[in-house]
Amino acid sequence: MPKKPTKTPTRKPPAKKPQHYGQRADFGASADPYFKDISPAPLQAAAKKLRALVKKHAPKATEELKWGHPMYCQDGMLCYIHAYPKWLRFGFSNQPAGTTDPDGLLGGNGKRLRSIRITKPQDINAALLTRCLKQAISENSKP
Repeated sequence: MPKKPTKTPTRKPPAKKPQHYGQRADFGASADPYFKDISPAPLQAAAKKLRALVKKHAPKATEELKWGHPMYCQDGMLCYIHAYPKWLRFGFSNQPAGTTDPDGLLGGNGKRLRSIRITKPQDINAALLTRCLKQAISENSKP
Protein backbone atom coordinates (compact mmCIF):
# COMPACT_ATOMS: atom_id res chain seq x y z
CA MET A 1 0.00 0.00 0.00
CA PRO A 2 1.48 3.36 -1.01
CA LYS A 3 2.27 5.85 1.71
CA LYS A 4 0.22 8.97 1.90
CA PRO A 5 2.28 12.02 1.24
CA THR A 6 2.87 13.81 4.48
CA LYS A 7 2.26 17.48 4.62
CA THR A 8 5.25 19.46 5.59
CA PRO A 9 4.32 22.40 7.69
CA THR A 10 4.60 25.61 5.77
CA ARG A 11 6.96 27.99 7.39
CA LYS A 12 6.36 31.66 7.58
CA PRO A 13 8.99 33.73 5.89
CA PRO A 14 11.24 35.49 8.35
CA ALA A 15 9.92 38.83 9.53
CA LYS A 16 11.28 41.76 7.62
CA LYS A 17 13.73 43.85 9.53
CA PRO A 18 12.48 47.35 10.19
CA GLN A 19 13.82 49.78 7.67
CA HIS A 20 16.24 52.23 9.22
CA TYR A 21 16.96 55.33 7.24
CA GLY A 22 19.86 56.48 9.32
CA GLN A 23 20.48 59.77 10.98
CA ARG A 24 20.07 62.97 8.99
CA ALA A 25 23.34 64.62 8.06
CA ASP A 26 22.20 67.88 9.65
CA PHE A 27 21.03 66.31 12.95
CA GLY A 28 22.36 68.43 15.82
CA ALA A 29 23.95 70.99 13.50
CA SER A 30 23.80 74.73 14.05
CA ALA A 31 20.54 76.34 13.00
CA ASP A 32 22.27 79.45 11.61
CA PRO A 33 22.24 78.27 7.96
CA TYR A 34 18.57 77.33 8.28
CA PHE A 35 17.59 80.85 9.29
CA LYS A 36 19.86 82.39 6.67
CA ASP A 37 18.17 80.38 3.89
CA ILE A 38 14.57 81.31 4.77
CA SER A 39 12.91 83.42 2.11
CA PRO A 40 11.10 85.67 1.35
CA ALA A 41 12.52 88.40 3.58
CA PRO A 42 9.36 88.90 5.72
CA LEU A 43 9.43 85.21 6.68
CA GLN A 44 13.12 85.40 7.51
CA ALA A 45 12.49 88.46 9.70
CA ALA A 46 9.64 86.66 11.48
CA ALA A 47 11.78 83.56 12.02
CA LYS A 48 14.60 85.65 13.50
CA LYS A 49 12.10 87.39 15.78
CA LEU A 50 10.78 84.01 16.98
CA ARG A 51 14.33 82.77 17.53
CA ALA A 52 15.14 85.84 19.63
CA LEU A 53 11.94 85.36 21.65
CA VAL A 54 12.90 81.77 22.49
CA LYS A 55 16.46 82.72 23.40
CA LYS A 56 15.21 85.52 25.65
CA HIS A 57 12.57 83.50 27.52
CA ALA A 58 14.28 80.10 27.50
CA PRO A 59 17.97 80.94 27.84
CA LYS A 60 18.82 77.41 29.05
CA ALA A 61 17.21 75.77 26.01
CA THR A 62 19.45 74.18 23.41
CA GLU A 63 18.93 74.99 19.75
CA GLU A 64 19.72 72.36 17.15
CA LEU A 65 18.41 70.96 13.91
CA LYS A 66 16.19 67.92 14.26
CA TRP A 67 13.94 66.59 11.52
CA GLY A 68 15.34 69.30 9.27
CA HIS A 69 14.31 72.37 11.27
CA PRO A 70 15.33 74.14 14.50
CA MET A 71 14.16 72.53 17.71
CA TYR A 72 14.53 74.02 21.17
CA CYS A 73 14.89 71.61 24.08
CA GLN A 74 15.15 71.98 27.83
CA ASP A 75 14.42 68.82 29.80
CA GLY A 76 12.54 67.71 26.69
CA MET A 77 11.16 69.40 23.60
CA LEU A 78 9.91 72.96 24.09
CA CYS A 79 9.22 74.32 20.64
CA TYR A 80 10.24 74.38 16.99
CA ILE A 81 10.31 76.71 14.01
CA HIS A 82 9.52 75.20 10.62
CA ALA A 83 9.68 77.32 7.46
CA TYR A 84 7.40 76.61 4.53
CA PRO A 85 7.44 78.56 1.25
CA LYS A 86 4.73 81.01 2.37
CA TRP A 87 4.55 80.73 6.16
CA LEU A 88 6.28 79.59 9.34
CA ARG A 89 4.97 77.04 11.79
CA PHE A 90 5.93 77.84 15.38
CA GLY A 91 4.99 74.85 17.48
CA PHE A 92 5.03 73.95 21.15
CA SER A 93 5.24 70.75 23.09
CA ASN A 94 3.34 70.14 26.32
CA GLN A 95 0.43 72.44 25.55
CA PRO A 96 -2.79 70.87 26.78
CA ALA A 97 -5.72 72.42 24.92
CA GLY A 98 -6.80 75.80 26.29
CA THR A 99 -4.19 76.01 29.05
CA THR A 100 -2.25 78.99 27.81
CA ASP A 101 -4.41 79.99 24.86
CA PRO A 102 -7.84 81.11 26.05
CA ASP A 103 -8.47 82.87 22.71
CA GLY A 104 -7.88 79.68 20.72
CA LEU A 105 -5.17 81.14 18.47
CA LEU A 106 -3.03 78.02 18.53
CA GLY A 107 -3.89 75.22 16.13
CA GLY A 108 -3.49 71.49 16.50
CA ASN A 109 -5.77 68.78 17.73
CA GLY A 110 -3.26 66.53 19.48
CA LYS A 111 -3.19 66.05 23.21
CA ARG A 112 0.07 67.95 23.81
CA LEU A 113 1.14 69.80 20.65
CA ARG A 114 -0.02 73.22 19.52
CA SER A 115 1.26 75.54 16.82
CA ILE A 116 0.62 78.85 15.17
CA ARG A 117 1.01 79.84 11.54
CA ILE A 118 2.97 83.03 10.92
CA THR A 119 3.38 84.85 7.61
CA LYS A 120 5.03 88.10 8.73
CA PRO A 121 6.66 89.57 11.87
CA GLN A 122 3.44 91.44 12.71
CA ASP A 123 1.67 88.09 13.19
CA ILE A 124 3.79 87.35 16.25
CA ASN A 125 1.81 87.68 19.47
CA ALA A 126 4.77 87.84 21.86
CA ALA A 127 2.64 87.67 25.01
CA LEU A 128 0.84 84.50 23.88
CA LEU A 129 4.00 82.81 22.63
CA THR A 130 5.87 83.68 25.82
CA ARG A 131 3.06 82.12 27.90
CA CYS A 132 3.19 78.98 25.76
CA LEU A 133 6.95 78.77 26.07
CA LYS A 134 6.80 79.17 29.85
CA GLN A 135 4.07 76.50 29.98
CA ALA A 136 6.29 74.08 28.05
CA ILE A 137 9.26 74.81 30.35
CA SER A 138 7.07 74.25 33.40
CA GLU A 139 5.64 70.98 32.07
CA ASN A 140 9.10 69.69 31.17
CA SER A 141 10.49 70.46 34.62
CA LYS A 142 7.85 68.37 36.41
CA PRO A 143 9.17 65.08 37.78
